[in-house]
Formats: sequence, structure tokens, C-alpha cells
Amino acid sequence: MQNRFLTPGVLGIESLFVFIQSGLYYFESLVGVKVEQSVIIYSVTIAIQIGLLLLLMNASKGMMLSNFKVLLLLTMAFSMLLRNASTFLQVLMDPNEFDKLQSSLYPSFQKMNAQPILIFGALVLFGLLMIVFFKLRHKLDALHLGVDGAKMLGINTKRLSNVVIVIVIIMTSLSTILVGPLQFLGFMIANLTYQLTKEYKHGVLWLFSAILGLVIVLSAQLIVERVFLLTIPISVFIEGIGGVLYLILLVKGEKPGAT
Repeated sequence: MQNRFLTPGVLGIESLFVFIQSGLYYFESLVGVKVEQSVIIYSVTIAIQIGLLLLLMNASKGMMLSNFKVLLLLTMAFSMLLRNASTFLQVLMDPNEFDKLQSSLYPSFQKMNAQPILIFGALVLFGLLMIVFFKLRHKLDALHLGVDGAKMLGINTKRLSNVVIVIVIIMTSLSTILVGPLQFLGFMIANLTYQLTKEYKHGVLWLFSAILGLVIVLSAQLIVERVFLLTIPISVFIEGIGGVLYLILLVKGEKPGAT
């Protein structure tokens, strides 16, 4: 199934990350055991995400192929459920732990300045994952032919989809750790890339999307500074524009003859 709506944010990857982090801080306030945010904690969080989402995706694979609208509603409901569960845990936890959690989860590009070691590790891991993606680019290009077409070319689509899901979860978690949850930034970059390039080769799409993402973030920073005079956070501005784009494309896709 090829669609442009099932992005990591819509699938609930970021919401799951926030829920797990909220659970860790709630556990800390409940039993009095200090849980320091470290590479180990982040690794455990990512591992839990991979396990749960692989289970969810494989369980709903038939629905993904047959009824996209139902799957989209389920993933959005899953994401909303996780956000509500996170809010419930945050209400119950100690105020000091809540402040620590909020400061670590609030989307901000300024947070990266205080984590040079984490940034270095994330860049190394990101580079390794991009090497894997680069080697898979031709197989991913073949998926434009559909699942049956890719299978006829000898591609193990189930194994490929699982590998891609794992890589996407890790990359999304890295960005959430460094910056915070930004649900619609990736969606906006991906859809604008498809609209502007009209390209199917993933190598070209990745390069263009990286440049476009940099342009979007820098432009948003400039607008927030010059137009809004820093009265709103850049994350709120980006999420607002991305949310509007999501609704426009969703309504456009419902119109007869829309592609």
C-alpha cells in the first residue's frame, strides 16, 4: 500500500516515546528510585518501541492492504490513546518530576546545544542507518510497483518492511530525544518533496528532503524572529503549518479524481 499519510508521527511513534518517558518518570516519583536519562534508558525506550510497533504493524498488515481509511483512523486513535495515557501519568507524578519531564519533552531546537556527546552519538548512528538505507534504495524503488510487483522481482517485502520500520523508529526516536516530538514536520517535508520533485528514486528523494528540511527549519526560525518577535516557539509555528497541510491533503484526497 502506497500512501503519504502514514508518517512516523501519525503512526504514533513519537506519542509512544512520550508515553514510555512519562512512565519512567512516574516510576521514579512512585518508588523513589532515580532514573537518570542516559544512553541505556534511551536504548531501552527505543527497543520497547520497536517491539510494540512491529507487533502492531504485522497485526494490521492485512488492513493496511485492504482498507487504508480504517487503518489511518486506528493509528490516529492509537496515537491519541498514548497521549491521553501520558497526560494521565503526568497528572499523577510528583511536580518536580513533571517539570523535569516537560523540559525534556518540550520541542526545542535549543536543547541540542546542551547535549554535545548525545548529538555526536546520534550523528554516528544516523550515518550508519543511512548507509543501510542507501544499500536498500533500489529495493525501495521497486516497491513503487506494488507488493506483488516487488515480489516478482525476488524482493522479500515482509523482511524489507520490518527493516525499514525498525530504522524509521530509531531515526524518529533520535530526533525526539534531541529536539522533542514534532508530529507534522516529517509529514510536511515528505509531501512537499513528492510534490516538488515528481521523482521516484529514493536516493534523490532523501537528498532533496534533507535540503528542504533545513530550508523549512531556517525559514521558520527567521519568521518567528522577524515577524512574531519570538512570541511563539518555532516548534508551535512548524506544527501549525504542518497540521494545516495535513488537513488540506486529507480533504483533497477525498475529492473525486484526486490523486
